[in-house]
Amino acid sequence: MLPVGATPGWSTISSSVPFIKVMVLIVTLISLMPMHGWICHNGRRISYEIFTFIPLCAATNMILLTADEFSTIFVALEIQSFFFYIGVALRDKSSQLNAAAIGYFIQGSVSSALILTGFALIYSDTGMISVSLARQTSL
Repeated sequence: MLPVGATPGWSTISSSVPFIKVMVLIVTLISLMPMHGWICHNGRRISYEIFTFIPLCAATNMILLTADEFSTIFVALEIQSFFFYIGVALRDKSSQLNAAAIGYFIQGSVSSALILTGFALIYSDTGMISVSLARQTSL
């Protein structure tokens, strides 16, 4: 149940978020521009998946910027980390890189469990899944 006068969702987002979203888009475009020269590096072809992963990472960053609920924050973080897991193992097919990708995945799983534990503790204390409402309730 919402407190009197509180509105969940988009109305609680800071006024600087649209500016930050535009900056994320600009940085993404700037980072994609020089990649045409990296297509062939030392005679090896670099995979084209990176051209998909970078804009999708930017999209999950924008979702994370506008998230007002713990579940949305967690899903955005998990989608973004999924792209990072793939990006680590994407470059070469060496056994060291695959071991690093698996270690990174295990570390990410542990950190996801800790984040969910923190969200559960905040929810048990406040009874709200909205970040702004939980902040108002806990004060």
